[in-house]
Amino acid sequence: MERRLDDYNLTDDAEKELWSECLFIFDSSALLNFYSYSKRTMDDIFEKIIKPAENRLWIPNQVEYEYLCKREVSIKKPINLYKELINNHIKSIGNQLKDLKNRTKKSEIHPHIDSEIFEEFEENFLSFKETLQKEIELKISDIKKLVEEDPVLDILSTYFKVGSTYSFSNIMEVVTQGELRYRLKIPPGYKDKEEKIGIQVFGDLIIWNQIIDYAVKTRKNIIFITDDKKEDWWVLGKNNSIIAPREELIKEIRDKADIKFWMYTSIQFFESANKIQNANIQNNSLNEIEAKSDYVSTGGRLYKEGLIDIVWIEDLLDLKPVNPCAAIERSWVYWVEERITEIAKHNNQPYFQSFNFYEFKDFLASLDFKASLIKNIQALREIYRISTTYDLCRENVGRAIDLATAIIIGLSEFEPKPPIYHEE
Repeated sequence: MERRLDDYNLTDDAEKELWSECLFIFDSSALLNFYSYSKRTMDDIFEKIIKPAENRLWIPNQVEYEYLCKREVSIKKPINLYKELINNHIKSIGNQLKDLKNRTKKSEIHPHIDSEIFEEFEENFLSFKETLQKEIELKISDIKKLVEEDPVLDILSTYFKVGSTYSFSNIMEVVTQGELRYRLKIPPGYKDKEEKIGIQVFGDLIIWNQIIDYAVKTRKNIIFITDDKKEDWWVLGKNNSIIAPREELIKEIRDKADIKFWMYTSIQFFESANKIQNANIQNNSLNEIEAKSDYVSTGGRLYKEGLIDIVWIEDLLDLKPVNPCAAIERSWVYWVEERITEIAKHNNQPYFQSFNFYEFKDFLASLDFKASLIKNIQALREIYRISTTYDLCRENVGRAIDLATAIIIGLSEFEPKPPIYHEE
């Protein structure tokens, strides 16, 4: 009985023993996250984790398949961030400059600013924009080259062993098994039934079966590293915090292969490497890995619950050391700003000036503006709720909620009243 309890509770001593002789198996979610880390962090991981563990690294064939399918998309993901600099940031500055000129150009009324003051700034701004555009084109070109010269792929090809592929008949056996398991919500993978189609619905279960097969063959304990944080892998606590691997997984692999099994997210794994093996991964690297993990976890959950727009997901997945609340709030502001710019341009109105939501109600409806705002207010309230440690951002998120509510009221049949959002 004592041995069985130890299997489900990883004490410090048990963790040290597990690390001393186990295999390290990475999921595709953890491998693909390598592309989001800076070169400094990847160098840190390579020198202090990958190279020392060279003979203990293994991935299932299904993980290799999923990684290769999504590799190019992951490499090119930062391209959207660079395009955002021009399409959102620079465009916003240009629009605000035009707005400022329009508001101050009439000499007979206040406020009035001499137009010559703007001319020098406009010339410098145009030069800056051209320089930035060239730099962005170089960055995008470098990113595209990574598809052919990929250091992450080189690391995996050199240091990771890959398991055998399953035949089609093997896969169909997993599918048959999976239909019963998923109906009874037996982990892993049953949450994928809501998101995927075809055989890929059973991708996690194929990975799990291949891990068990390898454990039976090698009889070595296993540490599995995954950034898939759904309930079909983990016991989750309040606010979807990770508590431990699902007990069913620990029992199944123990009964079939007579080995010990544990799971970590990427940040848990690298922190444990520092604690147990004195890996000495730098704090800056750990902070970056943790920030990435937070974006994926928070953004993914809200998106799957229908509370967040896809543009926010791109921000959450791609932005680096900024807290997730600020990333969401900033993305939302850009989104609203773009819509208002379109509306003002459509109606020949100066940017953000003399804006009348009743007058533009039909145009707004055609953009499904109201429905989007209602959904985004729900997401903002969720971010407001979890942002207790981000006081500076919390105020801005509250303002964004107020603004969105005001817009919706302006689209309604009754007179608008200035809303104030308070979290009880």
